[in-house]
Amino acid sequence: MNPEFLTIQDLAEHIGTTKSTVMRWKKLGCPGLDSRPYDVEQVCQWRDQNVQFKKPTDNSPGATLTRQKKEADLELVRVKKRLAEYDLAVKQNRLIEIEVCQDSHRRMATEIRRNLEAVPAKWADACCNLKNPADAKGVLQSIVDDLMRGLSRGETNEN
Repeated sequence: MNPEFLTIQDLAEHIGTTKSTVMRWKKLGCPGLDSRPYDVEQVCQWRDQNVQFKKPTDNSPGATLTRQKKEADLELVRVKKRLAEYDLAVKQNRLIEIEVCQDSHRRMATEIRRNLEAVPAKWADACCNLKNPADAKGVLQSIVDDLMRGLSRGETNEN
């Protein structure tokens, strides 16, 4: 069942209630019912937090299978929703392949290492001559901040 084309009646049947109950929930402010596509997961979360249920008395194998089928159908809707969100993210180029991220991180780590190796001697002397560890930490933080700002602007210490 495609969640984008879900009617109130479909939703009600899917989660095991009636159309009038779902309409009452909508009037009570149930999120996920304000516009299509209806958010089945959000409706179920709201229902679980706001509606008191009578425990099912019918524990026959048929009733148990029906409940299990409804739960499986709901999970299928959730998975299809996540898949649709993923597909949209891919189409909008909001996802980056892990290899690209890893390469970028390796290059950045190399550049940071190169910049730290090129820290001017006067900064190293400034840190070594400090008696208070907090002062040394502050100086080192300032150095790292300067290096990171330079990297963000594309500056390197290759020259």
